[in-house]
Amino acid sequence: MRHIGVWVIFMCMSTGLLHAQNYYWDGSQNSQISNQNNWVGGNKPTFSSSSEVWNFALPVTNNVNVNQPNVDLAGFHFRPGSGSYTINSNQVYEVFGFNVGGETYAIYNNTANTQTLSGSTVKFYGTDLNFHTGTGKLVFNATSEFSQAQRMHFVGQGSTEFNSTINVNSVRYQFSNSGTNTVNVNLNSAVELLIDGGSVSTFNGSVSVSNGLTSVSNGSTAIFNSTVNTQKLEVTSGAKIYLNNGNTSVNQGIDIKCGTLLLSRSNVTDNTINAMGGIFNMQGFSESNLQSLTLSKNSTFDFGSTSGANRLHFNGAGTFTSGTMLTVMNWQQGMDTFEVLNIGNSKAQQIRFYGDYGSGLGFYQATLNGNTLTPGSFLYATAPDPLNCVPAPVPEPSTYLMGGALMIALGYFELRRRRRLKSPSPLLAHSR
Repeated sequence: MRHIGVWVIFMCMSTGLLHAQNYYWDGSQNSQISNQNNWVGGNKPTFSSSSEVWNFALPVTNNVNVNQPNVDLAGFHFRPGSGSYTINSNQVYEVFGFNVGGETYAIYNNTANTQTLSGSTVKFYGTDLNFHTGTGKLVFNATSEFSQAQRMHFVGQGSTEFNSTINVNSVRYQFSNSGTNTVNVNLNSAVELLIDGGSVSTFNGSVSVSNGLTSVSNGSTAIFNSTVNTQKLEVTSGAKIYLNNGNTSVNQGIDIKCGTLLLSRSNVTDNTINAMGGIFNMQGFSESNLQSLTLSKNSTFDFGSTSGANRLHFNGAGTFTSGTMLTVMNWQQGMDTFEVLNIGNSKAQQIRFYGDYGSGLGFYQATLNGNTLTPGSFLYATAPDPLNCVPAPVPEPSTYLMGGALMIALGYFELRRRRRLKSPSPLLAHSR
């Protein structure tokens, strides 16, 4: 029984919501939440409790209008059979999260339909809030105030769309859904941005992750169409990053791991490139003022197949790990330029060109003429080795829960063991 008690205590701690109250929207009268007849069985929420879940299980009758001040609720649960709903508001309201399967959700869309928040500001509270897209879509047309939470986690096979102001001050923002994400507004002051669910995420506004990491992984694609400001930019595990704007600032450099960084225009960044096992595909564009080049794993730089004079210029060479090679592809003789200031001959020996530069198709050792690298002597004719990018598994939210459960349980049993060691035996206690 004591063991059962431990798990009960843990579940209480992890959810924080022990007595969620379910209310079901009927909407047969109108869109007003204050109308008792708009709720199944006349069971209307109090609108003042963070444990009240608004459930939707019927095809759309009337949408919801939050038209009274100081409304608190746990969240929105769109159950199978629910249609597409729009939650309108002309008042600010607050969402605190509810439990589904041991996880805390602000919105759980268990449908293939589009659910929309529209109107005034929605404030989200919680340590770790999940938003389940289902196989449908979540659309945020209302101002979304996420600054009261620590992590906003989007999951499911569906999509998201943001069309109104997002406030995410010091919030970890994570897209683990596998559909599409379209952010049409600025995403500023996030502490971390992770895209790891295989989605295609397009950012049409500026992105600021000034204090942390922006990482794209697990076959995901991120398209940045505006300014990007982050401490570290990372592409790995078969992912792709497109830089489409001319102002990308990365204080600690761009890590191209087992993924691909692609240019969609020239001179989008002036940062360090860390070649760590991935591909830098210039797609026929130029980067003429990069800081430094480092090499830690076999990597590829691709000038692209388009014709034209393209330039790749680094202002210095950083660390080159012994035994690693950088392969340069689609470099065109007499047109393209590859320059690394102060690289030195020893590091130049770790660069090779692939193409036909007079002795047949194959690899050619790079030669150094001042700061310019060009194909030199023929090495061998084998084809380039493909990069083996295996996406890393993304833990389900429940994985974190079970990990926490294990740690708490182990801590509990260790505490009991220590108490037994410190406590006198019954015999000694009796003798005193």
